[in-house]
Amino acid sequence: MSVQNITGDQLRVGDTIEVWWQPKRATITALRPYNPPAVMGLPPGNWRIAQFAVGPDMTIEPGTTYTVLHRAN
Repeated sequence: MSVQNITGDQLRVGDTIEVWWQPKRATITALRPYNPPAVMGLPPGNWRIAQFAVGPDMTIEPGTTYTVLHRAN
């Protein structure tokens, strides 16, 4: 499968995405809901926290585009 650019609300467990830490790619092992505090002024939406087998957790913004290197079935 070729590289795809998709929004955060379309990511799913098993997707491998580009990340900022080495080796610059990580596979999502879990997604949990995240409700940012209203005082942060962030737009509403399907905000989530992605967990990975290796590396830190990452906030997934619903309208932000992520590079998917491998899409889960």
